Amino acid sequence: RIQAWNDGVYRHVVFLDTTGMETSLLRVPIALHKKGDRLLVDLTGCSPEHEGSFQSLAPCTRAHCAIYLYQIPFHDFPISAGTMEPIDYIIPHGTIMDPDPEAAISCSPLSAAALFPLLGVIFSKMMFDSPQRDLVCGSTSCSTGFMITCVNQHGAKIVDYLAFPLNSSGLAARYGEDGVDLFGFPHGPWGKAPDVEDVERTLPMLHLYQKTLPDSCGFGKYRGGAGVTVAYTVHHVPHAVFLAAAKESKFSTTCGLFGGYSQTVMPAIRVVNTDVLAQLNGGEIPLPDNDYDLLERNPFGGEVVREHQTRPSRVIKRGEVITGGGQGGGGYGDVLERPSEKVVEDLRTNVITHWTAENIYKVAYDRETLKVDVEKTEHLRAVERKVRLARGKPYAEFIKEWSK
Repeated sequence: RIQAWNDGVYRHVVFLDTTGMETSLLRVPIALHKKGDRLLVDLTGCSPEHEGSFQSLAPCTRAHCAIYLYQIPFHDFPISAGTMEPIDYIIPHGTIMDPDPEAAISCSPLSAAALFPLLGVIFSKMMFDSPQRDLVCGSTSCSTGFMITCVNQHGAKIVDYLAFPLNSSGLAARYGEDGVDLFGFPHGPWGKAPDVEDVERTLPMLHLYQKTLPDSCGFGKYRGGAGVTVAYTVHHVPHAVFLAAAKESKFSTTCGLFGGYSQTVMPAIRVVNTDVLAQLNGGEIPLPDNDYDLLERNPFGGEVVREHQTRPSRVIKRGEVITGGGQGGGGYGDVLERPSEKVVEDLRTNVITHWTAENIYKVAYDRETLKVDVEKTEHLRAVERKVRLARGKPYAEFIKEWSK
């Protein structure tokens, strides 16, 4: 299979945006050298190790490469150490992908998951001109690990993951197809998103909403899968303690393919000094529809706190609100090539907003009937192509700025 791919060096780079202790850009570049029937994965140029926990020892880094390989390019092979024999690695010691053995590494799965979008892009480039073209696909996004500890309504001490956000990541768009909404767990097929009722039966939480988040997918000729958003309020008990970990909250790692957009980073929100439960008991209250609605309208009063998805332990009192989310997947191809009827269908299913349909996809339509104006759409897209040409830069000029 490796022999069938074109020889060459394939490169990509992503950035994590936290050390776990503070917001900070961490660079993870890759150069994949392919020659004959062998591959060399070179991670030279990674950011140095730091005092936080967002770093991964080399064996874990290599294991995350295997996770991607068995998901897509080697999906039909039996799982065996022998499958990895043709692959060599350069992982410089002292970097975030192989720090000192005494370094903090509790968030190593999130950190090493930077390999998923890296490999998704470079393998897609490598497989496009091969018999595996139909396997060209970006990666599953890596969502927020959201955790709770408390004494629950039954008097039991609980420490648990909130698995729905973690296990509902969107799958990126593929060659010739849209991605998959709320696809699953990026590290393997076994992660399940539990029912709301099961969670509320065992944990002292009430779900205010749990649904796909509009515009969370990457846009393109084929769009990525949408992500999920959940808002909880503490119920039955005086308080609970939450913490969360995510490798991205301000700067996306899950890139699009061949001109497709990356997915949208997710907001992290708390609403404190309020009592949602008292308001609900007092009569009808217009619940927010999603994170955007919560930020814009905040029907509960109190103080809205915006923060990084990676959050240290927070005490959330009864009736206060905290949100979590699973990200969408990257898009594929030029947004101006997406058929208008597909854009309208995404509007009907609340995957995108009117703003995106009009400003990104450049589709003209009646907002009430969703009937497309074909002639005006073609005109808007022709104008946008001219604007792109005016905005473009020669590569040498672009790379000079990008390299900073």
